[in-house]
Amino acid sequence: DVTQRLLRKCVHERAKSQNRMMRDPSHWGLRRATVEALGKLPPEDLAAQAPNIVQRLEDAVSDVRRTAVLVLEKLPAKTLAAHAIVIAKRLEDEDSGVREAAVQVLDTLPADILAAHTPAIAERLDDDTIGVREAAVGVLDKLPAEALATLAPVIMQRLEHSSVATRLAAVELLGKLPAVALAARVAAIVQRLEDESSDVRRAAVEVLGKLSLVHVLPHAPALGHRLTDTDRCVRQAAAALILSWDFTELRPSLCKRWLDWRRASLDWRGTSLVST
Repeated sequence: DVTQRLLRKCVHERAKSQNRMMRDPSHWGLRRATVEALGKLPPEDLAAQAPNIVQRLEDAVSDVRRTAVLVLEKLPAKTLAAHAIVIAKRLEDEDSGVREAAVQVLDTLPADILAAHTPAIAERLDDDTIGVREAAVGVLDKLPAEALATLAPVIMQRLEHSSVATRLAAVELLGKLPAVALAARVAAIVQRLEDESSDVRRAAVEVLGKLSLVHVLPHAPALGHRLTDTDRCVRQAAAALILSWDFTELRPSLCKRWLDWRRASLDWRGTSLVST
């Protein structure tokens, strides 16, 4: 009996010591190693440890938080979905590695669960770290057109972003909208024809090519200007779009201008387009 009491006391004291170490910021390496070890458990056992791993999402050390997020990705789908809300909170984490990990883990959720968190993911389009932005674009890029349309106002706000990559992603994402939703935003796309980045200008031309002629015609002069763009790829895209127009659908007032653009397009395609 004495031996058993001593053994229980030792075990109790050991547990108290480990708990203190787990809370001590100076022992963050131990906490990270513990989380990593839990991540190697079979799925059923890992699910039972999910509450302990979730606690580490609030750890004072970012490396521990990031490790906890990535380990949660290994949970069975149903258990992971139950913790989606706390994972989504990490999208606002002060550490970019944690934010990127959170986007990646949320991307593994079933579509119906992910839908609740896509607005928060869309906010990461202007994250100050390229890895987080790219991860967010990767998630949004896979959404059905109808789901993406609900995020159009958030995406539109990124058309004026200081980052070229963010503006480009915004234009390309808008190009995936259903035709009606895209047509309602044609003016904003046309503005990107004057973007300082040739990649953004080219993307804008290509997105306009997805619209019916009736929606593009009011902006035909702006497209015509792209035939003299300083970038060869922009000129090529503009020429290809103008050459695809059906002459019979043009208003009489545009017919002569269209013929001029068409001749210019053919000239660019046949000669100038091969040079930079």
